[in-house]
Amino acid sequence: MVEPPADPSLKAFRLLVLVSTAARLVFAATAGLKYEEAYYWNYGQHPALSYFDHPPMVAWLARLSTGIFGNAELFVRLPAILLFAASLVLVHRVARDLFDSRVALGAAVLMTLLPTFEFYSMMLLPDAPLLFFWSLGLWCGHRLISESDPRWWWGVGLATGLGMLSKYPAAMIPLAPLLLLVLRRRWELLARWELAGAALLAVVLFSPVLAWNAQNDWASLAYQGTSRMSEATSFRDRFGGSLLNQLLMLSPGGLLAVGWAVGTGLRRWREPRFQYLLCVCVPFLGLMLLVSTRRLVQMNWPLPGYVAAILLLAALWSETGVWKRRRGLLGLILVPAALLSALPWVATLAEIGALNRADDFSGWTAMGRQAARIRAEMPRPQQTFLAGHGYQAASVLAYYAGDPQNTLSNNILGEHAKGYDFWTPPERYLGWDAVYMVYERPRSSGDWRPMVELDPPDRLKSHFARVEGPQNLTVFRGGKPLRRYVFYRCFDYLGP
Repeated sequence: MVEPPADPSLKAFRLLVLVSTAARLVFAATAGLKYEEAYYWNYGQHPALSYFDHPPMVAWLARLSTGIFGNAELFVRLPAILLFAASLVLVHRVARDLFDSRVALGAAVLMTLLPTFEFYSMMLLPDAPLLFFWSLGLWCGHRLISESDPRWWWGVGLATGLGMLSKYPAAMIPLAPLLLLVLRRRWELLARWELAGAALLAVVLFSPVLAWNAQNDWASLAYQGTSRMSEATSFRDRFGGSLLNQLLMLSPGGLLAVGWAVGTGLRRWREPRFQYLLCVCVPFLGLMLLVSTRRLVQMNWPLPGYVAAILLLAALWSETGVWKRRRGLLGLILVPAALLSALPWVATLAEIGALNRADDFSGWTAMGRQAARIRAEMPRPQQTFLAGHGYQAASVLAYYAGDPQNTLSNNILGEHAKGYDFWTPPERYLGWDAVYMVYERPRSSGDWRPMVELDPPDRLKSHFARVEGPQNLTVFRGGKPLRRYVFYRCFDYLGP
C-alpha cells in the first residue's frame, strides 16, 4: 500500500514549532529576568494557595521547573516556552478542523510573528498558562459542537478551572460554546448533567483561590475588580493609552488586520465556521473595549481574545489569496510586527546603548553581587535582610542576590508592596540591619528617574536607628548608562 504524501503545510508547521521553540530557549538562557518574572519566581519561593495579584498557577509552574532543574533563567522561563508550543499545536488543530492545513499554518505563523504572542511566549508571566488553557478551551468547545458529544463539557470545565488558576479572565472560556449552542437552539447539549459536572469541576479547581481570598479579606478579587476599575484617569489617557498599547502589541498593521478580520467575519455571521470563532473573540474584545472607557487597558489584557481573531484573519487571508497575490500588503503588516517582536532580542543580545531604555533584561547580575557584597560587609551579616523599594526592585534583588526568604520591599516602611504584604511580616526583623536598594533609569535629558520614588529621600531614617549612604552603582551597556542602583546601609530596624 502506497502511503499518501505528507502535507507540506503540516511539515512546515512542525518545523516552525521546532525552530521557534529553540529560539525562545536561546533567549531564555541568555537574557536576564524581567522584574515581573523575578516577582512571579518569588511567588514560588513563598508557597501559598494563591497570591495578591494573581492566582497560583504561575508560581506552581516556576516552583516545579526550578525545583527540578535549578534557578537559572532558562528554567524559570521553561514552562512558559513549552506551554506556548502546546498552545500553537492546539490552535493549529482547531484551524485544521475548521478550515484546512494552510489556514492552520498561517495562524501559527501569525502567532509566532505578532508581538502580543511573542512577548508572552518566552517570559514567565501568568499570560502563558492562560493562553494555553484558553486554547485548550477553544479546542474542547469546538469538539463539543462539531461532534455533539456532551463529554467534551469536561474538557471545557477543566480548561476553565485551570485557566482561572492562571488568570481570572479564563472565567469567559465557557461563554463561546454556551452562546453558540443557545443561538443554534442546541438544547440537547445544554440540558446535560455533564455541563453541571464540568461547572462544578471548574469551581473545585478554582477553590484554592477562593480559600486564599476568604482568609485574606478577599484582597485579590477586590484588587482585580473594584480597585482596578477605580484607577480611572481622563478619557483620552484611558482610550488613547489603551489603543497605543494595542498598536505596540499587534503592530499598527496587525491591529488594522485583526479589526478587518473581525468586521468581515461579522458580515459573514451565518457561516458556521465563522460563528464559533466570533463567539470566542467578540465578547472578550468587546469587554476590553468597554473597560477602556473606564481605565487603561494594559498591553496583555486582550491577548486571549486575539487567538480566535488570528484564526479568522488567517482564514480570510487564505481565502482572498493574500499570501500569494498581495505580498506587498502582507509585508507592510508582518515586517513591522516582526521588528517589534525582535526588540527584546536586539535590546538584550546586542549591546546597543540607544536601546537601553527598552532593556529590562540586562544589568541585574551586577546589582545582586553588589548587594551581597554590602551585606557581607555589614557588622551582622546573619542578621541583615535585603529590601527593594517597590516590588520591582525587591523582586530582582531577591533573585539576583539569592535570598528570597529574607528580601522585603517598601512594606518595611508601612507602604503597600503587593505580594510582599502577605509574605514575611516586617515585624520579624525588628532590631535587624538592612541593605536597602532603589534603582533608577536614565531619562532622555540625562537625569535619573527612580522606578519607584523614595519620597522623601530620608524616609528610611524614620524606620532605622541609623542610615548610611547612598552608595551608587551605575551599570553601562553599549557605552551608555543602563541603570543606576542606589544602596543604603540601614541599622537596627524599628518597624513599619
